Amino acid sequence: MKERELRLLLTQKCNFKCGFCHKEGVLECKPEMLNAQDYVFVYNLFKKWYGWNTVSITGGEPLCRLDLSEILEKLYDSQAKITLITNGSLLEKRIEICRWLEKLTVSVHTTDNAKYQQIIGVPFEFSNLVNNLKLVRNYYPQANIRFNSTIVKGINSTEDNILEIIGFAKELGASIKFIELLPNSKEDEDNFVSIDEIEYVLLKHNYRLLESGLLQKIYFDGESVIVLAKIVCSVSRQLGTASPHCTTTNNVFLAADGTIKPCMRNSFEIDVLDEIKNMDVDGFKKKMKVFFNTVSILCPYEN
Repeated sequence: MKERELRLLLTQKCNFKCGFCHKEGVLECKPEMLNAQDYVFVYNLFKKWYGWNTVSITGGEPLCRLDLSEILEKLYDSQAKITLITNGSLLEKRIEICRWLEKLTVSVHTTDNAKYQQIIGVPFEFSNLVNNLKLVRNYYPQANIRFNSTIVKGINSTEDNILEIIGFAKELGASIKFIELLPNSKEDEDNFVSIDEIEYVLLKHNYRLLESGLLQKIYFDGESVIVLAKIVCSVSRQLGTASPHCTTTNNVFLAADGTIKPCMRNSFEIDVLDEIKNMDVDGFKKKMKVFFNTVSILCPYEN
């Protein structure tokens, strides 16, 4: 079963413009109000209360955050197992961050430069991403690297496109997570590719199923691990309910302004900035009760 975790949205800034990006449900620009000490305070509470020892660093593009190294180092010193999710474009300038990571997750949607630039919406060369990833592998040979890949119909959706991503992952010694995103618009609906289509390609090429659940399946061919993942909202829309898959597996997304959202698809936010800044444990715990009690109530797909 998917385990809950704390996800820190360090910034909403990003140097890419991927059309399918959901920005973890936080679409507006948020001021960066929290510092390294604040994040450690929150992490330690979640570890104490719920036994969570993993934390994902996301955004936006977290490498845009100037104090990222300080944040990672302090979380690492608190025994956090850290996953950082990045588009990889700035890794060359921030290579030191890898020393504190349990996993480096990088967006790799295609190996074709023209298609890559079409997806990311900016003129950043795919060869530069390749060089950055090889630099990480050179400096940190044991780094746990994972590709996050989103397949868009008509751009990177052919069998050859998918196999090219898999081949590049094998070359780099990386695993892959193919993520089926919930469409945000009619255009997204037209471009939507089901995880079932990717699964068909894997089965055709002798991948065997290691693990199967409502939210994800894991395949392996003796060399590389491939995860097929649905986001919780996609499953809620399919089933017409948020229970139990959302209410029992939802993560806590802490935005840079000190707010948390019980539901990505709802604008309701819980402001915990004062509780964090004042290290008000009791006040923070009360607001977390509100968070966990409102998840399914706010779900727009709940019948």
